[in-house]
Amino acid sequence: MWNEKNFFKRPLFVLICSLFIFSCSTLPELKVNYKLPSEHGLLNGKKIILIVKDNRSSEVFIAEGALKDFKNYSGDISYSVAKPDEPGFKIGLYKLIPMIRECFERRLKFLGLEICDENLQGIPTITILLNDFTLDLVNRKWEAKIAYQARFIANGEGEKVQSISGQAERLKLLGQKEAGRLLGELLSDLINKLDIVNFFK
Repeated sequence: MWNEKNFFKRPLFVLICSLFIFSCSTLPELKVNYKLPSEHGLLNGKKIILIVKDNRSSEVFIAEGALKDFKNYSGDISYSVAKPDEPGFKIGLYKLIPMIRECFERRLKFLGLEICDENLQGIPTITILLNDFTLDLVNRKWEAKIAYQARFIANGEGEKVQSISGQAERLKLLGQKEAGRLLGELLSDLINKLDIVNFFK
């Protein structure tokens, strides 16, 4: 027979149920840390317009092999940024393309560049085309692939282009921690490879 008074006297039962529900509802999490390069302030006083476009064939970046570990994944990335020789600090939750833009903004600003509105005239423009961003799991190893193209136009001159791509792998341990670490290291390496200073020569 139902007894409301006795039911609420069972805190241990409620606690166990709550813990069970919490454990069953835990969603996969992807933490990515972008580490800035050592070069700093080399383009102080200059301005630039930044455009980031998604040029991938699919917006889904979790490949088939990793789907089981990312069941019910929201697509949010816990994004953090680190200066050289520092552990980094969390910026917030981002979808992929906004996170990519945030990474490039940090890189440009770290060089001393002022990022301007797209509607301004006579400002050098860099357009980033994201061609690939994939995370997979093959034979208990996380595999990541990233590819992008940077196009730079200034003062009516011809377009300067750099195409950068790479891939890396890391052994899967527990959860998605190593996957996020792998993506952060590869993303940092490839973004920092872009020779922005050379664009202005």
